[in-house]
Amino acid sequence: MTQSAGPIAWDFIFTIAGATTALVAAALSGITLYLTGRRETRQWLRDSVLDALTQFLDASFARPSRSAYEARQASGFEGDLDRFRARSTAAHREQNDALTKLRLLANDPVVRAAETLHLADDAIADAVLGSGPAPDPSDWATLRLRQKHAREALIVQARRLLGLPGGVPVGSLDATDDSRTPGAAVTTSSRRHPHRILFSLMFWK
Repeated sequence: MTQSAGPIAWDFIFTIAGATTALVAAALSGITLYLTGRRETRQWLRDSVLDALTQFLDASFARPSRSAYEARQASGFEGDLDRFRARSTAAHREQNDALTKLRLLANDPVVRAAETLHLADDAIADAVLGSGPAPDPSDWATLRLRQKHAREALIVQARRLLGLPGGVPVGSLDATDDSRTPGAAVTTSSRRHPHRILFSLMFWK
């Protein structure tokens, strides 16, 4: 009886060892899949937020308020503002679409900064494209400064959320504000403002 117990005991040990190895392998595989899924989810979330931010800022810069203001300041302007209003409305819709995505995906500071910029863009559009007279230079400068500060605040919050280092001051982007072609359509995928490079060419941390 003692001699036959040895092989049986070893068989039992080998069986337990094999089962344990299989369980460990399955557990490690599950952990790997879990961690991979978390990384892919984080990357998808980051990419989605970046796309929404880029769309939102593209639409902000596509607002034709500056070119409309300069046109209205020109001597003897008797033009039609409808073409500017159409472009402004299209950009406004783009911003609304992007803002909905940000509300779903981004944190509160980014959403609040985006909403503040949206209101600043709307205030300028209302002042320049409304039925009343164009704002005087002092009021125009105040509106533009408010818009500039709102853009800076959004970029700061966006970089903080995405873990990016410091970037280009908004003042260097003002020259690209809105398209200068009166009939230009809003095509955010083809327009390449500096802020797009600001976001897309940085290394992730």
